[in-house]
Amino acid sequence: MPTDKEYRARAEVRVIELEGNDQPTIVGYAAVFDAMSNDLGGFREKIRPGAFTETLERQDDVAALFSHDSSSVLGRRSAGTLRLEQDSVGLRVEIDAPNTTIGRDVVESIRRGDLDAMSFGFVVEEEEWARDDEGEVRTLNSVSLFDVSVVTWPAYPDTSVAVRSMEAHIASANAEEERQEEEGYKPTKQMAELAERGLALREEFGRGGTEVGVARARDISNMENLSVDTIKRMASFFARHRVDLDAPAANPDNEDYPSAGVIAWMLWGGDPNNPDGAGVAWADSKLAKLEGDAESDNGDYARSIKLRLEESEL
Repeated sequence: MPTDKEYRARAEVRVIELEGNDQPTIVGYAAVFDAMSNDLGGFREKIRPGAFTETLERQDDVAALFSHDSSSVLGRRSAGTLRLEQDSVGLRVEIDAPNTTIGRDVVESIRRGDLDAMSFGFVVEEEEWARDDEGEVRTLNSVSLFDVSVVTWPAYPDTSVAVRSMEAHIASANAEEERQEEEGYKPTKQMAELAERGLALREEFGRGGTEVGVARARDISNMENLSVDTIKRMASFFARHRVDLDAPAANPDNEDYPSAGVIAWMLWGGDPNNPDGAGVAWADSKLAKLEGDAESDNGDYARSIKLRLEESEL
């Protein structure tokens, strides 16, 4: 879990006079839910509704500051001079401005329009990373709040911590993608068990499958990565020999069970009791992905050719 502090700014602050309060009250929103930020240095960000629930429940002492300066205190939650409320819009802030030099200066600057933004400092507790058409998006699901501040303007935030988090996310995603590529053509455990069972039945009954099928069964039972060509042969085998499962000896109640077709089906990682599952479903899904990737590559190639032609005409 990240422990570094981050800051975000929102242009939402004004001064009001509350009845029964001798001092002006500074009000605004330090955060707005589900509002997509601008580019923060390679990613964009939004805050999920409820992101402040836990921090507001457990943290009584949050400070209101000017420009995140701990020596310029405007209010504190523990003293009742800072009130924080999470509503449908975001994190609403009310600060009873102190009758101090900094307090009066901040109030006057807000009234003049010199100060027009609020910011909040936080530590990420829970986040999610995703990608859309414009790039990486971080969603803050839960944060620990440590201050809210009136600031001069919504300055470009310090995003070094978030960028490190994004880089870690991308590295993790790339590692997972590489792992899936390495294991992408590895048979499942169920397929391995079926192939091993098929080898045992062939040994016992002396029928079912060819030498090619036996070699493939050994690969599958050992859960070795299979080539694209082998996956295509698997799919072709299942399509051609599905009819073999309709033979009388394919029925477990038949005295001649298991038939040669049943054993051969199992050698290729298929489940004769579920003809659409196990190896059949696996091979179909791998081929579908391969075909989809090929179509994507062809599309990229076609677009590159079109771009070159357009550039040559300029």
